[in-house]
Amino acid sequence: MVGRRRLFLWGTAAFGVTSVACGLAPDAWTLVVARVAQGAASALMLPQVLATIQATTSGAQRTKALSLYSGTAGVVSAVGQVLGGVLVSADLAGTGWRSIFLINAPIAAAALLLAVRAVPETRSERPAGVDGWGTALLSLSLVSLLVPLTEGRAAGWPLWSWVLLALFPVAAVAFVVVERRLERAGRVPLVPPSLLRVHAVRSGLTLIMPFSIGWGGFMFVLAVALQEGLRMGPSAAGLTLVPMCVTFLIGSLAGPRLASRYGRRLATAGALVQAAGLAIVAATFWFGWHGLGVLGLAPGLAVQGLGQGAADAADDPAGAERGAGGPGGGGQRGAGDHAAGVHGAGRGHARVAVPVADAGLGDAGGADDHAGGAVGCGGRDGAADAAAAADGALRGLEAGGRRTRNDVHGMTDIEICHSMCHST
Repeated sequence: MVGRRRLFLWGTAAFGVTSVACGLAPDAWTLVVARVAQGAASALMLPQVLATIQATTSGAQRTKALSLYSGTAGVVSAVGQVLGGVLVSADLAGTGWRSIFLINAPIAAAALLLAVRAVPETRSERPAGVDGWGTALLSLSLVSLLVPLTEGRAAGWPLWSWVLLALFPVAAVAFVVVERRLERAGRVPLVPPSLLRVHAVRSGLTLIMPFSIGWGGFMFVLAVALQEGLRMGPSAAGLTLVPMCVTFLIGSLAGPRLASRYGRRLATAGALVQAAGLAIVAATFWFGWHGLGVLGLAPGLAVQGLGQGAADAADDPAGAERGAGGPGGGGQRGAGDHAAGVHGAGRGHARVAVPVADAGLGDAGGADDHAGGAVGCGGRDGAADAAAAADGALRGLEAGGRRTRNDVHGMTDIEICHSMCHST
């Protein structure tokens, strides 16, 4: 109805405005509200990318576009690792952690100008209305699961946390029932159940959900280990992850050609290579903890990034090429992948946060350093990844009774990072 290009422009503009709101937030609750709005803007923007690629390309051109789409994630992730740490360390004009949000404003402005000139307008041949009930029930399902998992322990598992956990299966079942009923009635639900009968979509979601759950937990623990255990600063922690992001780019660019030759076997091979890289990282920590520096983790992280890039590239082109069953499928698949990734990362972070906090990791000062250096490769919002990872370290500070005071508007760093993390 509105057009994919217009939605993308709206989402990009809203993302820039809400990023400024985050950077200027005077207190934790204002930051939470701004982060929620920023997430909504991102959700409006991102699905239009895959939908536009699907609508405007085909064959080899589409494969190339999807390869660049996947590879771009590796580039921006590598830049985000270093830039996030440098910005916080530099403390430009006394902005501290706020700079990681404010930097998004000029980037969004540049993206708007480029999109206006280069992105063609496309529309679905059969525009669908908004699935209000499906949206509400899916949101309720996510909130009722993630909020108690992330906040329940810190609050002492009060009654409301158990009520929300009990509500989760009810809301999830209701969501499935409503979606099936809408599709049988000939309407377009938020997540059409028939998409799960498409092999490419089904296999893609099967891959992305466990990956996102594990990846969120891995990056969470890795950030805490680098900064709390190895006492790395924000720039050093960011540089440590650059090899993984570089090889992720290489795997993403080479993946489509290999996928055309080896098919789905590339996804399996990529997963195995990634597992080997994770084993190397674990062995490096286990046998070489003392004196471990930026270069010490490079081999394992490089292998891990290569496997991740190849596996992602093996999934995306096939999924979008066969996926989606029609003109609107690219947008539905993009939204589905985004939702699955956010949900999985949230569950991974929630499941790992409790044992990490119980282990007492968190005996360090300078929470501004945590927020800048704890950044996650593969994410599309480096600042949000930083906050998510920093949350675990700061939970340890809370448990140990140590709180550091931010010099802007009197907000504690714990409040800042908690608000950034939990609104994601």
